[in-house]
Amino acid sequence: MTLKSKKIAPKKRKKALDEEEKDTKLKKIRKIRKSTKILDKLSLDLQKSDEDSDWFKQDEDNTKPRKIKNDKSGLCPQCGTFVSNLPLHIKDQHSNTFSCNLCYMNFKNQKHLDEHKEVHESKSHHRCDICNLILKNVTKLALHKFVHTKSYDCPICGFTATSKFRNSIIAHIKRHEDNYAVRCELCHKGFLCKKKLEEHIEWHENVPKYECEICHKRFPVKSYLTLHNKFNHKKELYGTEEIFQCEICGRNFTFEKSFKRHLSCIHKVGKDFTVKCPVCDKVIANNHNLKKHMKVHTGEKNFSCDVCGKTFSQRQYVTRHQKVHQPKKN
Repeated sequence: MTLKSKKIAPKKRKKALDEEEKDTKLKKIRKIRKSTKILDKLSLDLQKSDEDSDWFKQDEDNTKPRKIKNDKSGLCPQCGTFVSNLPLHIKDQHSNTFSCNLCYMNFKNQKHLDEHKEVHESKSHHRCDICNLILKNVTKLALHKFVHTKSYDCPICGFTATSKFRNSIIAHIKRHEDNYAVRCELCHKGFLCKKKLEEHIEWHENVPKYECEICHKRFPVKSYLTLHNKFNHKKELYGTEEIFQCEICGRNFTFEKSFKRHLSCIHKVGKDFTVKCPVCDKVIANNHNLKKHMKVHTGEKNFSCDVCGKTFSQRQYVTRHQKVHQPKKN
């Protein structure tokens, strides 16, 4: 009996060879991956052992020591001693070394000591009523007392600044001392900055160049327009409206200050705002009206008519006078 060998087609033979090649390649890849994993594991173990050993506590050049966390050691800049805890050493050994040679008071740094020495050089002294510290001037006293009271109070008039910024009380005291940066050439009024002076000059010029976009009312100064929008167009701009109504007569007020003044002057309720004129002893409703009244005695007339040049003491008199120049309606 003879065996007959089966003939395999060329295509099938080629396919079988390809599959064998794939299997051998996959086996090689698995071996490589396995070997790389083993190498990675060995390198990690070596790295951990190196970190624990004393060899790597220094840098590669073996000259610079490695930085240790929370290391407070260092060379003291004042005595030149190398200490393990530099901040504690300075606090214990060199604190309050800036002392005054006249009154032997100690200070934290040279700047505070120099400011204190100015007190001895100046003629006028201002003492804090809480800690008895002597200060050079009123401004420094007001700024110092903030440490005790947490508010900026004027030592001259008792005014308390609403702002928590020190510039507000500094500016207030400058007004008391008449210490202004710039002055108006027309009326000699002082201002703390040039911007405020420019606004004041616009007030003198009295040219209504700033127009309200809602009611088209014009103003000579931009800040007047801002206040006008804030108090008269709250509903249009912000969707809210605040009105102060008098419960006695029913009159409405936009400003809270005007409302309180009304209660005091008309209904004699609350704080008394009335003042007496120092020239004629006339009782005036408030300080604002007193300023207007004093122009009667001084003869000051800062407002003039654009048409005929006639001068007046108040702006409202100019507005009333200008009706004379308008054509009469039939």
